[in-house]
Amino acid sequence: MGSLILALQFPDTRLHTVQDDKIFITFSKTPVLGNENFYFTDSEVQANNSTIRNFVQLLNVKEKNFVVNDSLRYYRYNFKIKSLNNEKLESSAVQKILIDAKLIEPSKDVSEKNNF
Repeated sequence: MGSLILALQFPDTRLHTVQDDKIFITFSKTPVLGNENFYFTDSEVQANNSTIRNFVQLLNVKEKNFVVNDSLRYYRYNFKIKSLNNEKLESSAVQKILIDAKLIEPSKDVSEKNNF
């Protein structure tokens, strides 16, 4: 139990970036203690000290469409996701890049239907 608390409070804080033709996302783990805050517009969302689930809910990805990997569930992150051409972020494009970034996995029903 103690090693879990240490891992959550002192995580690897490397910055990760994933980009496709519409969106880019940057994220890094952050200590679990601290305040969660958000900034968002139609084309950009930033979240600090947020869980993956809270961040995804801000982006209007339906919960039934994804699962968060158990090994990532309790970490907190600093996230920034932005449309490359300042267009409105679409939930399907957001879901795809979050899957590409390995932050979420498609739920079994969705992956079978879309052949993920």
